[in-house]
Amino acid sequence: MRQWKELSDDFTWQWQEIVDGTRLGPMVNRCPADWHIDHMALCVERNHPVYQSRQTLSRGNKALTIKVKLKRHKLEHMMFYGTDKDGLLEVAAIVHVDDFLVVFRQDYEEQQLLQHFTWGSQSFLTEQTPIIFRGKEINLVRENDLLVTKVTQMSFIKELTPGALPRGRLNGAETLNTAEWKEYRSCAGSLQWLSGQTRPDVCSTASLSNKGMDTGPKELQALYQCIDMVRNTSDIIGILYYPTGFDQAMHLVAYGDSSWANAHQSKSQMGIVILCCSPACLDGATRASLLDGKSARSPRVTRSALAAEANAMDEAVDRCCYINAYITEMLYNQKEPLGARLLKQL
Repeated sequence: MRQWKELSDDFTWQWQEIVDGTRLGPMVNRCPADWHIDHMALCVERNHPVYQSRQTLSRGNKALTIKVKLKRHKLEHMMFYGTDKDGLLEVAAIVHVDDFLVVFRQDYEEQQLLQHFTWGSQSFLTEQTPIIFRGKEINLVRENDLLVTKVTQMSFIKELTPGALPRGRLNGAETLNTAEWKEYRSCAGSLQWLSGQTRPDVCSTASLSNKGMDTGPKELQALYQCIDMVRNTSDIIGILYYPTGFDQAMHLVAYGDSSWANAHQSKSQMGIVILCCSPACLDGATRASLLDGKSARSPRVTRSALAAEANAMDEAVDRCCYINAYITEMLYNQKEPLGARLLKQL
């Protein structure tokens, strides 16, 4: 099995156009009109939502244009990948504004990518050196002699302010006042963001606390308690990614389940997880890594537990099919990664 490396960067300058290894023209700050994303190269123009505002465009005009032999993913336009001469995946990069997260095989010459940028900072992921990408800490940790990637949000959690209801508030009015509504929205928003990133264990708490205009002090207290728990476990709980061969033998597993009529106004709460694991999952218990997860109200009104569970499984299958299509494009290296019909369905 080939080893992979992970790199986090942010860049400060535009790139030069490079054709067949030759640099053409000077460094530029604006994207030339003849450089298009359709080229078989990484070419990120100012189509990212952040760059659509006049304020951002006038402040620096940092058009992100890169000319290396990478392909833009059909389902994620800020995701790029490259293959070797045998069609095997060797590098992948995701871009968020001016931040890069790059993973590449050990035998990949990373200077093919790095030499064209003027970097503001650059960090390689090691056991001693974690990297930060979009507010998430990515660490390599040892678990029973196994090297595991752990993703946390300790910095974000540190900024969460603990709170408590005044003494006797639970015996008072059953609805929230203006100040309490503001506090509730702040707590719920923070927990929802956190649960969708690195703490799926608080998904259901954040979701079930929302009872619309019937939300009361009990729900606010539940969020306060949840924030206390998150703060006390910020360095313990995170998402773990175990070593799994990223190849055509990898298996995706979808779980979907639902309660019935347990949420506000007799609505049903469903939970979904999509996992990836090795073929060993067919023979027994094995390690798996979380790729997607969700805890939310069922979008349809159901009249039985079976119907609620069917809704959850339908959502799980949809998400699993999307991830399968996403990974398939990179692994099978097709000239036309995804057909128009499949794209329309997704």
